Amino acid sequence: MSIGMLIYVKWEDHCSNASWIDPADLDADIIVCETFGFLIQETRKFITVSHTKMSNEDYCGYIKILKSCILERNEIIMKGYHETS
Repeated sequence: MSIGMLIYVKWEDHCSNASWIDPADLDADIIVCETFGFLIQETRKFITVSHTKMSNEDYCGYIKILKSCILERNEIIMKGYHETS
């Protein structure tokens, strides 16, 4: 997948809690998230996805997702969409 393309990513989230808790009260489920956006970085270990792209090729807002947590990843093809570059 190339940098700047629209993508969909389904991934397992990490979570934490700084409160005192009884281990018996822990939820056994893992949270699954879905992200739609522009692929702006890819390394061996993670991808970075931005939710907004400006006409000057700058990006606003991003999330880094560990590749080991990705369940599904697809390119988004939008009819009538033309990249600004």
